[in-house]
Amino acid sequence: MYFLKVSIITVRWYFKSLFWFFWCT
Repeated sequence: MYFLKVSIITVRWYFKSLFWFFWCT
């Protein structure tokens, strides 16, 4: 359960970073 929560947060952070990267460049 804890691992699932951490992986979801990590995936969300990853996609958000990717979005900002493409938006700013």
